[in-house]
Amino acid sequence: MTEILSQDEIDSLLNAISSGEVNEDEYSSVGEQKKVKIYDFKRPDKFSKDQIRTLQMMHETFARLATTGLSAVMEGIIVRILGNLRESWSTVIDLRPRLGNIETNPQFAQVVPPNDMVVLITLETKVGEVEGMTNLCIPYITIEPIINKLSAQYWYSSIRRGETDENKAVIQERLDQVTIPLVTEIGSVDIAMMDLMGLQVGDVIKLENTPTKADMMIKVGDRSKFKCTPGKVGNRLAVQIGETIDEIPDELLGSTRSEQEY
Repeated sequence: MTEILSQDEIDSLLNAISSGEVNEDEYSSVGEQKKVKIYDFKRPDKFSKDQIRTLQMMHETFARLATTGLSAVMEGIIVRILGNLRESWSTVIDLRPRLGNIETNPQFAQVVPPNDMVVLITLETKVGEVEGMTNLCIPYITIEPIINKLSAQYWYSSIRRGETDENKAVIQERLDQVTIPLVTEIGSVDIAMMDLMGLQVGDVIKLENTPTKADMMIKVGDRSKFKCTPGKVGNRLAVQIGETIDEIPDELLGSTRSEQEY
């Protein structure tokens, strides 16, 4: 701590130095031991408390707005998931789940007492490259009225009862929108792995199992359905469908619609 000298003490000190009683180097050496740190007030190395407080208030507002936006997105996703959940329960009960509220902390989601029995359904969830778990917690008290329906026998019998013409039409309508690969297969041959690895551009593969005038095969997915004959339509290669192959039952590919609808 710096000591303030009186005028008499200053005069006495100067007289002592002039008479040689006190060495001036002793006082100068003490002053030289003190280090002076340069501080640029234009470029401070610390934030002031007022600046930190302002930044904190700004980002608290940002957090509230971000939470509101994310909640809206999550609400839309959850509503769609609940629609799928209703459809999966339709063979047992006309379930109508709804979104009550969104709680970010599961410890605050007090639906039933801690000791009550629940069913926990865990689903592996992947969004892009991020993987995680989705848990569905169903309290026993909510499914107790329909507990007798939760049997494999009842579930299968419900499916059989649901096989009506109306349901078949709905399924047919959905299947009509499915894209299925259609492939024309010229022929096949068995070759050794060594020969396969040695194939190069320009090599000719002899189809020993396929006669020259044999029909080609049309495959639906990975299953054969028709025999066909190659040809051209304009400047494009084409095939003419001939004999039907009964490898795929017609009911799997067929339609309940009449030929007039095509």
